[in-house]
Amino acid sequence: MLCETIKVSPRHFRRLFTEAFGVCPKSWLKSERMVYARNLLRGGLPLKDVSERLGFICTKDFCREFRRCYGLSPSTFRSSETMRVMQHLDRAS
Repeated sequence: MLCETIKVSPRHFRRLFTEAFGVCPKSWLKSERMVYARNLLRGGLPLKDVSERLGFICTKDFCREFRRCYGLSPSTFRSSETMRVMQHLDRAS
């Protein structure tokens, strides 16, 4: 739809996007989805809900993609973020 709107071919769009941002559109979108996932996890949203909100068919696929991107499971990420916040609050008191 975007290519039709701006009147360029998909191939030309990919080339322009990659030249401008240094990464192909698919990789950029995947990265943005994982950043959004981190924010949702920090907000306490259950894994299943995060997975669904990001458009994954099953939670297992989301967890695999998250691990591939960050090197740790979403649950481990959430735990480490919780610990980081708790330590910060302890220092602030």
